[in-house]
Amino acid sequence: TQQSLDKIEVIINEPSDSGLRSVIDQFWKSWEDLAQNPENSSNRTVVAQRGEALAETFQHMYKQLVDLKQDLNANVMICVEQINSLGSQIRDLNVQIAAIKRSGQSPNDLEDKRDVLIDDLSKLIKINISDGENDMVNIQIGGRSLVQGALFNKLSTVDDEDGMHMVVWDDTKVRTDISGGEIMA
Repeated sequence: TQQSLDKIEVIINEPSDSGLRSVIDQFWKSWEDLAQNPENSSNRTVVAQRGEALAETFQHMYKQLVDLKQDLNANVMICVEQINSLGSQIRDLNVQIAAIKRSGQSPNDLEDKRDVLIDDLSKLIKINISDGENDMVNIQIGGRSLVQGALFNKLSTVDDEDGMHMVVWDDTKVRTDISGGEIMA
């Protein structure tokens, strides 16, 4: 999302007079000064100090990027938990709606509640909705059913090689095809 990119821009702090480029330029400048006057002990001290400053800058940036990765992973986990909760509730409402319809009554309130949950779900992830049997709905994510009538397929996460959470189907651990919504961002 733009918010994540903005955070990375703050971490990198470029372009600026105090960003990584400036620290690297100062480090190389101190080496040039030392090369021109190698006997000068203050030039050696400046190289050491600027080397430490460069190392500290890298360490600080690394820590901030690790923190950002953890925040992004936490957000993905929260979204997956919300999707699972909404999917489970929609499945439960499907079952209740079908039972009420079979008894000859009208489940308008439950259908309205289900519509609100579907709307909330659509904000989190791109979904396709279709009508199912007995006035139940089916909800697909990337070609696979999250909810199909009275059935619900749970999502979970696994880490990729860089330690970033990927959204997968809980039963198969196959990556979920996400093409929109808050979780994609």
